[in-house]
Order: sequence, then structure tokens, then C-alpha cells
Amino acid sequence: MLVERGPNAEESLVALDAATGKRRWSVPRQGQSNAYAHGGVPFLVTGETLAKIDRRTGAVAWSTSLGDGPLSVRFEGDAILVSSEGKEARLDPANGVPIFEREPAHSEEKLLSDDLD
Repeated sequence: MLVERGPNAEESLVALDAATGKRRWSVPRQGQSNAYAHGGVPFLVTGETLAKIDRRTGAVAWSTSLGDGPLSVRFEGDAILVSSEGKEARLDPANGVPIFEREPAHSEEKLLSDDLD
């Protein structure tokens, strides 16, 4: 898989056939998106949404959003850890459903409420 830049600076996530080098599929990257691969599986992060891409077809297998600003994504073993400005979550890699969610300890609201106690 690779990220390809077109003539008008549009970018796509592209999968090539390892035997022939021919393009198998292409998924346009929208806006400020980042492409990741983990265990041979492609993921796209666009704003507050993480999408798992089916590596055989290029179709979106699942997508999820924490809804509070841009996502930061980290892969640890088979875990997908995501955080935004207001939440942290561990996602089930099979379906993107949060296994757990919490407010980050460093959130501004938490810091302010701690100062008032």
C-alpha cells in the first residue's frame, strides 16, 4: 500500500498487487487525513474519524468517531488506542467498537475541577 499524489495534489491510498504491480484499488484521502497500516491492515484518520479499510477491496470495513476534535491513533499489539481532546478509548480491531472510554486525565475540565477542590 502507498499514498499516491495526483496531478491536482489530491491524494489516494492505493493497494498494488504484489505479483504484477497493478493497482488493485484506490481510496481518496479527504482533507487532512493520515494513513496508517497495522498488521497489513490499512486505516485512515480524517479529523475525528478512524476508518478501517478492507485490504482486499478498499471498502470501509468500519469507522468510528469520538466526536471531540482530531484523533490521535496508536497501535499496541492488537489494540487500537485513540484519543481526542475530550476522550480516550481502546477500540476492538474487529469492529471499531470502544472496549472502554474515559476522559483523559489531562483534560482542561479535569484540571479546573481539581483546582476548585
